[in-house]
Amino acid sequence: MLQRAYPTLAGPVRAAGPGSKLWDGAMKRGPLPEKAIELAIPFARTRGFLICCRRTRGSVCDLMILSPGRTTLVTMARTKNLHGSLAEMTAELSGTADGLRTVPPDPGRVCEIWACNYYRTIRFFRVERAGLVEIDRDGKPIGELAGTVNAHLLKRKGETGST
Repeated sequence: MLQRAYPTLAGPVRAAGPGSKLWDGAMKRGPLPEKAIELAIPFARTRGFLICCRRTRGSVCDLMILSPGRTTLVTMARTKNLHGSLAEMTAELSGTADGLRTVPPDPGRVCEIWACNYYRTIRFFRVERAGLVEIDRDGKPIGELAGTVNAHLLKRKGETGST
């Protein structure tokens, strides 16, 4: 029906709920992570022009960061196990990553997951087709020799966390 009203919509419109085979998993269950989004806004503003998105059925991101030559789509995710290995985080955030992978690929578009725990700590990941890549708060990939996971956790004021 939406395609008749909006003929420019590409692809099938999925009008199904959780448990249905047509469910795309893009809409998150549970309350909106308002505190996590509030925590993320200062980091997002340092990277470019910020647009806050409203979560509705089929939405895939909470924030859009526009900078010259790049658009970054960010989804905030709450997690209890923020200190896990990259493989553990990939498994825990797989549903969120799958939702972001539905965004058509483009050289100027990047999709990221900013995972937050209840202690107001954020860990940043870029969503690639093959999996997740851990990045710093500026969007640069973290190298293999960068140290422990705790060196990459950032608190509200931008200090290095040692939780």
